[in-house]
Amino acid sequence: MINVQLPDLNKDNLYNEVLDLLEKLCDQYSLLLDFGTLSMANQLIIDYLNVQEVDFSVDFNCFIENDKFSFSYTSGVPIFMHWKEFDTRSVLSVLAENIEYQSDYKQISFLVHVKPKKERRRLVNKTIIISQPMS
Repeated sequence: MINVQLPDLNKDNLYNEVLDLLEKLCDQYSLLLDFGTLSMANQLIIDYLNVQEVDFSVDFNCFIENDKFSFSYTSGVPIFMHWKEFDTRSVLSVLAENIEYQSDYKQISFLVHVKPKKERRRLVNKTIIISQPMS
């Protein structure tokens, strides 16, 4: 398991820091086909945070396992209490699983399954024909 943390993010740097990290991780682990799902799920949270009228600071955590990414956003204040009104169409639940909120609304976490690209190997047969003069 790999744990990546981006501490103390705010409205000014949240979007760029998180999406840049996701792009690097997708490049590193050959998950380019999953970048859209990973970035859209996180962008929903980022959009929600950016429309908040209060200043905030959040810690972003990403746990990477074999075929899943777990994300969490944690704040020192109860910033996620209006999430369900914001995501009225439940878009995040289409992209992610196990969406959980802490009872004090200071954290939201979710899980996204990915399909790591398997290295394809092709069996190559080499045939060498040596011609000999016929006698």
